[in-house]
Order: sequence, then C-alpha cells, then structure tokens
Amino acid sequence: MDNLKKLVSPAPFVEWANHGLTPPEGYDSFLAYAIACMDTRALELQGLFADNNDGPSREDYSKAVAAEYAALCKKAGVS
Repeated sequence: MDNLKKLVSPAPFVEWANHGLTPPEGYDSFLAYAIACMDTRALELQGLFADNNDGPSREDYSKAVAAEYAALCKKAGVS
C-alpha cells in the first residue's frame, strides 16, 4: 500500500471537504492514510469461519481497496 503515500501537497478533494486539517505526513489525504492503515484482520477472520476456505486474503482486501481508491482518484482527475 506504499503507493498511496505521496510526499506532495494535499489532494484536491481534501480542500473540497473543507475540514481545515492537514493529512498526516507522507499522505496526500486522510482517505489515503485510512486506506494504508486499514485493518483487514476482521475480514480475514470472517472468511476463516465460513465454509469457503479459499476466500480472499488480507492482501487481496488491501489490493481491492487500493484499486477502488485509484479508480476514485482517476475519476476525480487526481493522479
């Protein structure tokens, strides 16, 4: 998830949110920070107790969230 870390000015949608807070150092938005810090343990544990033993891994969940974030940024015109 390191690809979400950007040492640049805040993403435009941070300004659109108009909350007045600066994202944590190394992130261009709180959304990027939240995605990078997302806890996927509960999702994995949920799959472990299901009948489907070959469910998604924690890495699979992280990749899915990163892909959704990238698609959102692309649609918003943020690189």
